[in-house]
Amino acid sequence: MLPVLKFRVMMEDQIARFPSQFAWEPELVRGEKLPKNAPIVVCGMGGSHLGARLLSLDPSCPPLLVHSDYGLPKLPQTWATTALYIASSYSGETEETLDAVNAILEKGYPLAVIAAGGKLEALAEEHALPFIKLPKEPLEPRMAMGYQMIAFARLFANATLEEAARTAGRACSLPDAQSRGAELARIIEGHVPFFYASTQNLPIAYHLKASINETGKVPSMFNVVPELCHNELSSYTSKSTAVLPVFLDDEADDGRVRARMALIRDVLAEQGVPTATFPITGTSPLHKALSFVLIGNYAGAVIAKKLGVPDAETPLIGDFKKRLSNLI
Repeated sequence: MLPVLKFRVMMEDQIARFPSQFAWEPELVRGEKLPKNAPIVVCGMGGSHLGARLLSLDPSCPPLLVHSDYGLPKLPQTWATTALYIASSYSGETEETLDAVNAILEKGYPLAVIAAGGKLEALAEEHALPFIKLPKEPLEPRMAMGYQMIAFARLFANATLEEAARTAGRACSLPDAQSRGAELARIIEGHVPFFYASTQNLPIAYHLKASINETGKVPSMFNVVPELCHNELSSYTSKSTAVLPVFLDDEADDGRVRARMALIRDVLAEQGVPTATFPITGTSPLHKALSFVLIGNYAGAVIAKKLGVPDAETPLIGDFKKRLSNLI
C-alpha cells in the first residue's frame, strides 16, 4: 500500500499548487511575429490542448479549433490561410504535434509554440517562431493547465481573456473541490460514468471524463444534450446498469436543454436505469470549468486509492508510447 500512498500524495500536492499557476507571468519570445485578430488552431494532444478548450468557454475567446491528430486539419480556405497555428506539448516530444508542426512549416502558415522543452522548443528556436516556455516542474501535463491557459491567452494577445483566466483560477476553492470530488467519487463508484452536459459545457464534460480516465484509471465517457437524444438514448433500451449517466446540471443552460435532461432522467428511470445529477456551479464560465479540473482530479485520486493504482502517473500510456516509438 505504500506506493499507492506515495502517488496519492503527489497528485494531491499537484492539485494544491494548481491555483498558484495563475500568478505566473510568461515570457513571450518573438511576439512581434504573431498575426493580429486571427482565428486560432491549437495542435496538441491530451492535457496539452485542454487549456485551450476551457478558454473557449469565455465570451472574449477568439474563434478556436483544436486539432488532435497528425498533419493538418481540413479547414475552410479562409481559416487555413489566415489562422494562427499554436503547437502545444508540455514535454515538447508529442509525436502527433511534432508531425503537425512539420506540416505547418511546410505550408508556411503562422505558427507559435508552447512547451517546457524537448524537440518542440528546438524547432521554435530553429525557425525563430513565437514561443512561450512553460515552467518545468514535476507535473503531469493535465495539471499544468493553469500555465497553459495563461500562455494561450498571451499568444492570443487577449488581455481580457488572460485576466478572466487569472481571476477564475484564483477563485477556485481547494476545500470545496476536495469535498465535491469525494462526493463525485462516491456517486460513480462501481460504475462506468457517462457525463452528460449541455453543448456549451462540452469542455467541462470532456475534461471531467479525461480526469477520471487519467487520475482514477477507470473508463468514462461523455456526450452532450440535445445530441444524445437522437442516438445514444436508444442504447439504454437494454436496461444496462453498468453505465451510470451523470447529468451535469447548470442553471445557466438553455431552459429547453435542462427540460430535456429532466425528461431523459424520467425515461431512464422507467427503464430501470439509475442516474445521477451533479451541479455545475461557479461565478463565471471559466470558474466553473477550473473548479471541475480540481473536482475531477480529486475524484480520480479517491478512486485510484480504492483501486490501489497510481493516481498521478499514467504507466499504461507511457508503455504504449514507448512501444509505439518502436513501431514507427
